[in-house]
Amino acid sequence: MTPLLPEQPTDLTPELLTAALRDGGHVEGTPDVEVTALDIEPLAAGTAFLGALARLGVTYADAATPLPTRLIAKTPTVDPGGRAVGEMLNVWAREAMFYSRLAPLIDTPVPACRANLLGDGAALLILDDLHPAAPGDQVAGADIAQARAAVVALAELHAPFWGRPRTDEVTWVPGLDTSGTADALQGAMEAALPRFVERFGSKLPDLGLEWLHRFVPRLGEWRTGLLDRPLTIAHADYRLENMLFEPDGSVTVIDWQTAMYTGGPTDLSFFLATNLDVELRRQHEDELIDLYCSALHDAGVGEEATHHVAEDYRTAHLWWMGMLANNLSSIETPDERSAALFDAMLTRLYAAALDGDSGAWLDRCPPGSGDAVTAVDGKHVTGHERRRLRRQEHGSAREILWFADLPHGGAIDDGFAALLPRLGQQARRQLGPDPAGRDPVDPNSVARPRGSQRLGELHDAALARRVAGNHGR
Repeated sequence: MTPLLPEQPTDLTPELLTAALRDGGHVEGTPDVEVTALDIEPLAAGTAFLGALARLGVTYADAATPLPTRLIAKTPTVDPGGRAVGEMLNVWAREAMFYSRLAPLIDTPVPACRANLLGDGAALLILDDLHPAAPGDQVAGADIAQARAAVVALAELHAPFWGRPRTDEVTWVPGLDTSGTADALQGAMEAALPRFVERFGSKLPDLGLEWLHRFVPRLGEWRTGLLDRPLTIAHADYRLENMLFEPDGSVTVIDWQTAMYTGGPTDLSFFLATNLDVELRRQHEDELIDLYCSALHDAGVGEEATHHVAEDYRTAHLWWMGMLANNLSSIETPDERSAALFDAMLTRLYAAALDGDSGAWLDRCPPGSGDAVTAVDGKHVTGHERRRLRRQEHGSAREILWFADLPHGGAIDDGFAALLPRLGQQARRQLGPDPAGRDPVDPNSVARPRGSQRLGELHDAALARRVAGNHGR
């Protein structure tokens, strides 16, 4: 029986935490643990838009209990706008799957997961508190040491999957390589544009807004080009607030709700374009792109497989302009800090797009989709009608990104099947049983923090490559 799940971390009690830690959910539990007292400190107000977080000070009945006395609890957000975005993308089940299945496969350091529970409309993660590591400040922006550490950690995530076919362990990961995804997202972006421009348009350059309106109807074309490049598993929300920096400068990455298959440069674009002060990015942008490529090469990715990184990095700014138009138009900013964060992300992104002439893609690649009239089953229909037909065929955006169009032809993979008992009757009716009858997910895979690669050596190697004139892109 699934333990009762709190709506927010502040609703936890010693009894509820005891039940969660004993059960474990989709990670190995601690059967004999007993929590006798609990101190709760809310965290990340105004910066965690899809989740609610709190630090837990835990007292155990047995002082020898092999669990930390400082933990982090995470539940879905109670903000209506954030909740709507999270439900569309099914982010809480995706993060549960990440800690259950994907975390053991990556080299990027992540916190250990002590409980990983899903219920109907509810979720609870209990993670190690990595104090004294502290999150970065995206409003202030990264310093150059943080930026270098984050870029190397990003390459550590991307390298193991770079250009390689999906394996059984990762067939569940949503991505832009699944059919229908671009149509669903394009429709969502188009619907969000008026609200986005109303809220933020006065703060953004006219040329950038022109590019946004031209790009969204052509999202499918951009995706087609992306699929000609090596794909990898990306974090897809790679920002300072989702990184914990140790005193020695090493970094641990958190908040894996949006992990997906896409091009690696999309992650690099989001980090450099929205997390660095504009002048710092301009000064170090080429160096950091080179550092990313050098870290990939050091991890075994061939140089010929990264020649496109710099170009795709700049084009990906258009993707993020569309994604932020969709996401930020729905999420409220209840305080000055969250409003400043949104402003910083958007103004920096649009500055990076103009600096990199990201709109050149719109002129370089002739239009071929969007609202152009094309043939479907012998009938001429507009892009809007094609998207409606795709949604009718495949379901909602949430279903396309998570439930439908799985790479194995619609069958439910073993990891996803293991989540079904906790997703509710509606999801089970929609998906049906696993036709392959495969074994459930191994609940004993627990991610542990890992050390980072040799940042100094990688930076020196990247610098040497730039001096030699070989940028490895």
